[in-house]
Amino acid sequence: MWLAYGNLNLPPMFAAIFVLSLSGMGAYGLIVWLDKKVIRWENQEEF
Repeated sequence: MWLAYGNLNLPPMFAAIFVLSLSGMGAYGLIVWLDKKVIRWENQEEF
C-alpha cells in the first residue's frame, strides 16, 4: 500500500483538480454572463 501511495503524488494531483474545477466554474460563469449580454431578445423570466 505504501508503494502505491508513493507513485500517486496525491497533494499536487488534488491541487490540480481544485484549480481545474475553479477555472471550470469561472468559465461557466463567464459564458452565462456573456449569454445574458449578447442575447438580449431572449426572455430570461421563463426559468
